[in-house]
Amino acid sequence: FRRLKLAEDPGFPRFKGRGLYDSFTFKQSGFKLIGDKLTLSKLGDVAIKLHRPICATVKTLTIQRDAVGNFYACFSCECEPTSLEPTHKSVGIDLGLTTFAYFSDGAKIKRQRLDALPATDLAGLRRWFTFTDFPHFIQIYLTISDLLRTPDDFALIVYACGADMAAQNIRYRELTFTPFTHTDLQDKNLTIDALLQGLEAGRVQAQRDFGVEMRWVFDIPRNVSFRKGSYDPYPAERTLAYALAGQTQGVVGFGLGGFEVGAPPEPFAHAFDAAIAAGLLSVPHAGETMGAASIWGAVNQLQAVRIGHGVRAIEDANLLALLHERQIVLEINPTSNVCLHVYRRLAEHPFPHLDRMGLLVTVNSDDPPLFNTNLCQEYALLATEFGYGPLDLARIARNAFVASGAPPALKQQLLDDFDRWLAEQTVIAP
Repeated sequence: FRRLKLAEDPGFPRFKGRGLYDSFTFKQSGFKLIGDKLTLSKLGDVAIKLHRPICATVKTLTIQRDAVGNFYACFSCECEPTSLEPTHKSVGIDLGLTTFAYFSDGAKIKRQRLDALPATDLAGLRRWFTFTDFPHFIQIYLTISDLLRTPDDFALIVYACGADMAAQNIRYRELTFTPFTHTDLQDKNLTIDALLQGLEAGRVQAQRDFGVEMRWVFDIPRNVSFRKGSYDPYPAERTLAYALAGQTQGVVGFGLGGFEVGAPPEPFAHAFDAAIAAGLLSVPHAGETMGAASIWGAVNQLQAVRIGHGVRAIEDANLLALLHERQIVLEINPTSNVCLHVYRRLAEHPFPHLDRMGLLVTVNSDDPPLFNTNLCQEYALLATEFGYGPLDLARIARNAFVASGAPPALKQQLLDDFDRWLAEQTVIAP
């Protein structure tokens, strides 16, 4: 690959270190393919699994590495042109996102994943992403979730998340994941083992390539538990089993997400009791689409140490006093709250008031791609909308490390690194 970049003849690559090459190309004299054995010049024999027979003359071979570190081979072949009978269809591939595969008569190949989207043009998708209310957001979220079908899909998006972390200089991230959606709600024939395999592959590769750390919060989709009116414990019990199975692969928290209306936190106490006993953090969502009563339930019955959102606590003075006394963390997402109409505009958002009262607050990005935001933009909002200076922003950032579920040694390392970095910032002023 290095030689190709230098406009030299392709041949065997000159390796200069582990993991340096993601792609390299061999010309005809540089490889030999016999059955399931591939012989590479200067490298030797490797086993290969062909997805289809090669009925042509192979001219070049390119070996590439995917997002999770698996290698695959692409053969460029030459064959004599042949004509197809009129009753047959040939297949054409469009590598754009708007279309994928067509037959030669113009008919689209069915069951392409992007067919599930309501539009294929940018303007149409932007209209779709203008949320009318929280249930509309859930509908969009589930539609997008349904596009993820294999362990490799999950590995790919986790790896992409790691790349995004590196671009924003984010060292550590806890991501909320709802495994029940993919194993039970949507027909994917996926097991928890397959999901964990994909998540772990992406996480490990991102850590290796970008030096970032990710951990998981597995959450219960609360509304599914009330589909028939009364409470059904199955989704909570199933999610609990998944979370416990994933503790060795980065699961540190147990959550509760979804539309709060008609799905109060109290019935889920049995699952949270077991999760806490197993060493997981209790981190349910509350106080977003419902008021202070939802937060009271999360604190008293689910023993929450962090509350997802929690902004509606501003409506109850007694609740504010309790959150302050126990230093229960509020994971606040300003852009999300405006997009989902919790508040009409940022000027109405209570973040600065909750912070001034001495509550332990953090700033977060919720579902960044769905709200067209990222964590850096959320910090920028604190500066531009609420007047936060560098020291205030640093204090809020440090809160996140303190509140994290990172293993003790990793948490201490992250805090030490952050404090050391902050001490070196001579330009920081109040």
